[in-house]
Amino acid sequence: MKTRTITTLDDFVGVPEEELRNCLSAFARAIREAKAARILLAGGGDDAPSILTFVWKPRAPSDIPSVGRAEPETSIAELSFNYETRAALLEARILCLEDFSELSRSDFWKMPGVGRVTIARVQDWLLQIGLDFKAEQDPRRAAIERAGALRRLPAESRHSVNDDANIAELGLRTRTLARVLKRGLANIGALRDMTLRDYIVQFGTSEAREIIDALDRARLPLRCGPTLLDLWRAGLRGKNELPVPSDAGTPIDELQPWIGVAALRLKENGFRTLGAVSKQLTEGKSIRFRGIGAHTEREVVDFFQTLSRDSDNVAVPFGPGTGAKK
Repeated sequence: MKTRTITTLDDFVGVPEEELRNCLSAFARAIREAKAARILLAGGGDDAPSILTFVWKPRAPSDIPSVGRAEPETSIAELSFNYETRAALLEARILCLEDFSELSRSDFWKMPGVGRVTIARVQDWLLQIGLDFKAEQDPRRAAIERAGALRRLPAESRHSVNDDANIAELGLRTRTLARVLKRGLANIGALRDMTLRDYIVQFGTSEAREIIDALDRARLPLRCGPTLLDLWRAGLRGKNELPVPSDAGTPIDELQPWIGVAALRLKENGFRTLGAVSKQLTEGKSIRFRGIGAHTEREVVDFFQTLSRDSDNVAVPFGPGTGAKK
C-alpha cells in the first residue's frame, strides 16, 4: 500500500476508491487530534505550529507494533488506539509508550475505548521495555494485576528476582497469590523461610506446589532444602516425578514411594540399604518377616525385578525370575 502526502483536493482524487473511505476517516481524526494538540501545546493561542500536509499511510496488520518491536519512544499514533482514546491520552500528556508508566491501570481503564484487552496489550509492551503501569493505591490489587501480566510473558522475557522482590514477581495465579497476601508475607524471602510443614498447614496442596515450583524456577528454592523424597512425603510430588533409585547404597527408607510400608518393615528387620535387600532376594532368601506378608513380599520382588530389567546402573544384580524360596 502506497503512502500519500495530501496537500490539495487533487491529492484526494488520486486516492484509490477502495482506500478513500479509510483515508477520509483518518483525515478527520488527524484534524481532531491536531486541534487537541494545538490546545495542549499552545494553550489555545496562535503560536501553535501550522499543519500544512496530511500523510496517509494505509495500515496493514503488520504495521501495528508487536510486543517484541515496541520501543520506549514509540508514539501513541503507532499503537492503533481509536480517536477517543488517543484524544484522552493527549489530554493526559501521554505521547509515547514509556509515558504509560505515569498512568495507573485504573486511570487508563477510565479512558474512553479502553477495556481489558487494551490494558493487557499495553502492559505487555511496558513489561518488554522494563516498565509497568504506575502502582495502584491498593497494593493487593496491584500485585494481582502484576502477577497476571507476568504470567502472559514468556519465561525468558521475565526479569530476575531476589529475596527482597514483591511476591507478585513470581507470577502466581490469582487464588494462590491472594492467599499468600492474606497471610501478610512481605516478600519472596519470606516464602523461602517457610518450612514444608508451614506450606502444608497454610496452603492447599496445589497452591503449595505452585509456590515451591515458582521459587525453583526463579532459582530461589526453600532454605530448608527439602529433597524430592521430602516433597513426595508432603504430597507435593508424585512418584513418577522421582528418579528411581538404583545404587546399592540407597537407604531403604528412600524406596518407600515404590514399595510402601515394606520399606519401614525391612528396616525394622535389619535391612538398611537397597543392596542388602537385593542380596537377600538374589540368594533366594525370603523377606517375609513380621509385617510383610506374601502379597507385600511379591510386590517387593516385582519392584527389584523391574529395577534390574529397566536400569542400566543397578549396583547389585537381580535377575528376572529370582524370588523368595517357598
